Amino acid sequence: MEPLEASKSQRKRDLRALFTLGEQIADLPAKELATIPLNEEQLETVQRIRNMPRKSARQRELRYLTKQLDRGETQAIESAIAELQQGRRKAARDFRALEQLRDLLLDDPTAGIAQTMETYPAADRQKLIQFARQHKQELQRQKPPTAARKLFRYLRELAG
Repeated sequence: MEPLEASKSQRKRDLRALFTLGEQIADLPAKELATIPLNEEQLETVQRIRNMPRKSARQRELRYLTKQLDRGETQAIESAIAELQQGRRKAARDFRALEQLRDLLLDDPTAGIAQTMETYPAADRQKLIQFARQHKQELQRQKPPTAARKLFRYLRELAG
């Protein structure tokens, strides 16, 4: 018994998904694009798409890329893009965690220093106290929050 072919509607959904995948590939930064396993022909098409304005010619090239992707194996490409997206989400989570730690340090220095020392044992307690004091003085003098920025950079170095 022969396997059933996909319905026309399913085929359209699949092609739409490949078109979206092509758009994602074309919009990747060059550094990330290098990590995607594309063949030469696909890579040339992506480079052409990247140099085009967002008009109908770009859409035509994206449809061409969709056909190229439809002929090949896309599992590796999809998993590489998923990995990149997962890495971005992790970086965003880490960034938010550092922001929260910085805010805790500036709002409640005692608790913030304890939390920082627990999370990053190599942290310099005196430096943290100094940043908190400078921030308090900047607030009183209505100065820009340079100590908060320096503290965030220091926390990023610790997380590094």
